Amino acid sequence: MIRIDTALDTLDRKNNENNGYLDIRSKSELSNKDINDYIKSEFEKAHREAMLEPYDKLLEEIYDVSEDDISIDYEVSDKIKDILSDFKLTNWLTLNESKKLDVINKLVDAVSDDLGITDKPKVVLTTESNDFFGAYDPQKNTIILNRTGFLNPKELVDTITHELRHAYQHMRAQKLETHEDALFRVNLENYISPEQNKNGDFINYFEYNNQYVEVDARVFADKFKEAMK
Repeated sequence: MIRIDTALDTLDRKNNENNGYLDIRSKSELSNKDINDYIKSEFEKAHREAMLEPYDKLLEEIYDVSEDDISIDYEVSDKIKDILSDFKLTNWLTLNESKKLDVINKLVDAVSDDLGITDKPKVVLTTESNDFFGAYDPQKNTIILNRTGFLNPKELVDTITHELRHAYQHMRAQKLETHEDALFRVNLENYISPEQNKNGDFINYFEYNNQYVEVDARVFADKFKEAMK
């Protein structure tokens, strides 16, 4: 626990071995803003340390994960089901690319709202090889979608929601408020990227595919696949 002591005239942090408190001591010369900023940083630091203390244990939890290991409390809303109707093939084929992009952005906005993502990712279109469907770039906060995926709107929905879940994971890893957040943080810090040999075959597909953040994203995206049936 954290205890704030304003009666002392030094600025430091000290663990009280007798009662388990973390003392935060403030200088009288500091402004209220400086004191508040310092206290906030100490709370955040202490919280991170508490959450990440069993780092080795968290590492054990993020690999060799199956879909049965993850349960996500989320239901596809009627609002999103209405948006998903535009991705049904008979409706999708009537839309030009501009309108298709509008529908994609509506889905991104609605799912982001449901997940509490305030800094919503921007959608970027590209043309890559046929085995690339999409990706999330946390540095630019963008979801990259391959235009070839427009040929299969159901797969496109799967890609969008999968990558949005990755955006959520990055956001929660920074907040670090729950055990799941800690799993996201540790996995993203120890992420296994897919690697290919000279023949183009994946050499670590199992390890990549069965890490926590990838399984979590698949389980989340499957809810939208099910809603489109």
